[in-house]
Amino acid sequence: MNGDERWRILRLHVEDQVPLAVLARDTGVALRTLQRWHQLYRDRGGAAFDSRP
Repeated sequence: MNGDERWRILRLHVEDQVPLAVLARDTGVALRTLQRWHQLYRDRGGAAFDSRP
């Protein structure tokens, strides 16, 4: 899954306040993974999802 796809999922939590548990259930992405993505977003902002070289 690339950064754009991760952001598309996490954006639902960040911008639309969908709980991470609901996203985990609906997307099949583990809750802990979503929590890590959210922490990365809080630490680095949108740059957290930029493609890595």
